[in-house]
Amino acid sequence: WAGVPLLAVRGRRFASRISNTMLTHIGMADMIVADVDSYLARAVHLADHPDELAALRRRLAANREQMPLFDVQRFARQLESAYEAVWARYCRGEAPATLNIPALPGRPPARSTPVSAAPATPQKDRSGLVQLHVEGGEAKEGWMIIGARPGPGVDRVSDPRHLAEFAQDSVDAIYASWFYQRLSHREELLAALASAWRVLKPGGTLRLAVPDFQLLSALMGDAALPAAERFTVMALIFGDQTGPDRLNRAGLTVEFLGAFLKRAGFRTARRVRSFGLFNDRSNAALQGRAVSLNIEAVK
Repeated sequence: WAGVPLLAVRGRRFASRISNTMLTHIGMADMIVADVDSYLARAVHLADHPDELAALRRRLAANREQMPLFDVQRFARQLESAYEAVWARYCRGEAPATLNIPALPGRPPARSTPVSAAPATPQKDRSGLVQLHVEGGEAKEGWMIIGARPGPGVDRVSDPRHLAEFAQDSVDAIYASWFYQRLSHREELLAALASAWRVLKPGGTLRLAVPDFQLLSALMGDAALPAAERFTVMALIFGDQTGPDRLNRAGLTVEFLGAFLKRAGFRTARRVRSFGLFNDRSNAALQGRAVSLNIEAVK
């Protein structure tokens, strides 16, 4: 881990799952590729670009000082707490049972160490703020539209799942409307939220909107709802599927999203009726009811 970053193929076998998990939790999820052809292409690319490979090594070394995966002392204290709880239960003469050991606080991140593979020089608005609009479709002064691929209106190409082009603590605000539900709830979603937390400055804000899965599920089960409108509800739940990236992979509620944000490191998260920033799906309504779950989270 200290010298050469691991390159892994996404898959279902144990070797793939364990390598994917380790890379995600060390902040190197951009080293996970979709298939063997992509694996070979990335390996050859890195071999031909020693500067990029060196940057990956530096990011890996820096993340070892920050990510929970390598916080050995915290793991040891947590395990000791479990042993003590088991022993105390035995001494009281109680039967074996499942124990819930409260999580211990982790070590503070080393903010002075850069973790980005190739930190970009963020564009600032007139007030000096750096604000990212994830996969945005509406230009607005003071907001930089970022997208995974070049396209009309895209100001900076950067995969929103990793934001590898942005340095830690370099961004004031991130806005993402109906994007995060497209990510797998097993690994991608948490890794993407953790990446947003990484690039935000302390006190920075992540404003995100996703389909309200709980409300949409209730509407789907409403027998009085016309069939055409139930089909619309189904499309909102699973995505319009007009392209490979327009497929929803996670059903998110206030409870689920709050838990993901907490695990990613955000201090607070609250639901808001409207952000009042862009004319997009964060304002979507059906049957007179808001169907977008709008959350404002603070680092």
